Amino acid sequence: MLKERLLHEVKWEKPGDVVLGRLLRVAKVQYSDGPGMKYLVREGNGRLISFPGTTRINMLLTSDDLGKLIEVRFDGTDSREPKPGFSPTKIFRVSVDEESKDPAVITDEDIPF
Repeated sequence: MLKERLLHEVKWEKPGDVVLGRLLRVAKVQYSDGPGMKYLVREGNGRLISFPGTTRINMLLTSDDLGKLIEVRFDGTDSREPKPGFSPTKIFRVSVDEESKDPAVITDEDIPF
């Protein structure tokens, strides 16, 4: 039986937004304003979540975390005035369960050729 897969995009707009699940993919992408990173997570209920990286998220989540349970929480924006021409800095909390790696998740390094 076929089941439609839906991809839910998180845009980090509301403080308190949380993504919790198993990290399936870290990909380099090209956005309209330049290169960036995109992450794919499967929540416990099977729902697929995609979200863009930020400087902080990109530093804290790496391909080494593929297959691990992660939580990314948007806590809000920095209260300091941003530099002219820049948006306020978004504040995130990133947690990784280092002992939760799913052996079924395969990375490029796992392929012997």
